Amino acid sequence: MIFGRQLMPILTVMVFFSASLNAGAAEGLVCEGVAKPRQSVVMSASLSEAIVSINVEEGERIAKGQVLVNLESEKEVLSVERLEVMVTKAEFDFNAVKRLFDQKVTSRDEMLSKEVELKRMQVELEMAKAVVAERQMLAPFDGVVVNRYREPGEAVNEADPILKVIDADKLLLLFYMDVRMLSVLKVGDQLDVTFPEISPPLARKAVITFVDPEVDGRSGMFRVRLLMENADHAARPGMKVRTEIPSIP
Repeated sequence: MIFGRQLMPILTVMVFFSASLNAGAAEGLVCEGVAKPRQSVVMSASLSEAIVSINVEEGERIAKGQVLVNLESEKEVLSVERLEVMVTKAEFDFNAVKRLFDQKVTSRDEMLSKEVELKRMQVELEMAKAVVAERQMLAPFDGVVVNRYREPGEAVNEADPILKVIDADKLLLLFYMDVRMLSVLKVGDQLDVTFPEISPPLARKAVITFVDPEVDGRSGMFRVRLLMENADHAARPGMKVRTEIPSIP
């Protein structure tokens, strides 16, 4: 039963494609596909902790590197502050012993011992900062928040979803096409595409970025992926999209 449901999108495209073939090659061959966001990520917790704050709402645009979620980190922040003080003291001790060594008042071993202690503290400080950073979730790219699954105060386990973000400034247009079209489609080619669900239909140009080298033996279809500029967000992920292939040799 699951197998049948998975085949339905492909079968729908095949039926549409067959009808287009019967319409006559003189008018070109029309194929129907679907638009997807260029990037789509479900952001999950990397550890089990309580959520302190979620700084964005659904529909809000985000910038790469922006702090989206803060997990509980009070103890970890205090550990960083403690180590910063210890590093400052270790630097003072090392510099003091180095001056004495330069004046031939103390031994090289004493200076090296203080240098090793300073480096050890510096490493511990960087590790503590990494632990704090692990409790902040940053935007992986410029985009939009489309789903918010949790709220502040909730406890999450490792890999629990918190936000879903997408980048729809460019869209991936996914098609299944007949094997006979392999000879006329090449990566880098530009095709005219239309979004029939928009009124009036939206017409754009898209570039072929991927032509599947493998053909499905049962359906005789292969995948084609196009990339389309969508900075104005006139087209939306999930919409149907059509393209016409001029002719088949």
